[in-house]
Amino acid sequence: MNFFLITMIFIGCILLLIFINRLTEKRQKNTLTPPGQIVDVNGSKMHVYIKGTGKHTLVYLSGGAVYSPVYDAKKLCDRFASTFKVAIVEKKGYGYSDIADVSRDIDEILDDTRLALNKAGLTAPYILVPHSMSGLEAIYWAQTYPNEVEAIIGLDPAVPDSYQHINLNLTVKMAKFLKFVLWTGFGKLINIYHRSTSEKMQNLSLNEEEHIQNKQLMYKNFGNITLQNEAQHIPENVKKINSLPFPSATPMYFFISNAKGTSMKKDIWHDYLLNYIKKIKINRYTLLDCSHFLYNFEDAQIFEKSLVFIESLNEQNQS
Repeated sequence: MNFFLITMIFIGCILLLIFINRLTEKRQKNTLTPPGQIVDVNGSKMHVYIKGTGKHTLVYLSGGAVYSPVYDAKKLCDRFASTFKVAIVEKKGYGYSDIADVSRDIDEILDDTRLALNKAGLTAPYILVPHSMSGLEAIYWAQTYPNEVEAIIGLDPAVPDSYQHINLNLTVKMAKFLKFVLWTGFGKLINIYHRSTSEKMQNLSLNEEEHIQNKQLMYKNFGNITLQNEAQHIPENVKKINSLPFPSATPMYFFISNAKGTSMKKDIWHDYLLNYIKKIKINRYTLLDCSHFLYNFEDAQIFEKSLVFIESLNEQNQS
């Protein structure tokens, strides 16, 4: 079999995979059923999921490139919803929200979040519960609208200094490459992105339909243009945060992992977060021996200690 024939067969297989992939994606879009509200925000649709009742409203903000925040943090948010009102905001490019080629300047991200919550019928103040990269948004929120932030409960949250050791250009290039692999259909063929066998996926506590939705959102969102724009804006967003006064008056509780999944060594990751939290007037932190997605392994401990922390804030406000 000559080289030309082999090449043509290979190209034909790729085109067939792309065609099948396009048909599959159309079918998947028709079966996506958001469990929360879809609201119009600055020209795009965003998904806001609300559960529970209580004196305080907790707003969960997912880490970077999490393709389905509403399912990723379901285990912990269900615990919080037993005592508080909980809102999960899926930013543009995440979950059931639209993918949009828009600026991911931190002012625009925060404006989207605040407007989405308002359109979903919620009003500040909030207790922010950011994971990973959303730690930047939570900090900036406390800096720019301090009256809207009662406290921050950080789940291994990124702080400005933690981005000193991350090669963001490499991250963007990798996202583009993996998006291409997924677009061709090879991702589905060899199933390299399905995390059902991973430690993280096994702890999501999803039912069968939720697993299906979660997987479809992975194919919808992985490596999309919104996430690429978000990664490219991180250096400028960090500069904005560092240009403003330190939010020392905002109470904060950090739950800190063993750094697995952060691309950093444990001692470096701990130094960044501990140096930050210790500058906060009302601060607490807990070191947990689990990976970066700590809310899927230590959800009970996070809930219980957060509850005590929030109750202590209530007592201080009453005194």
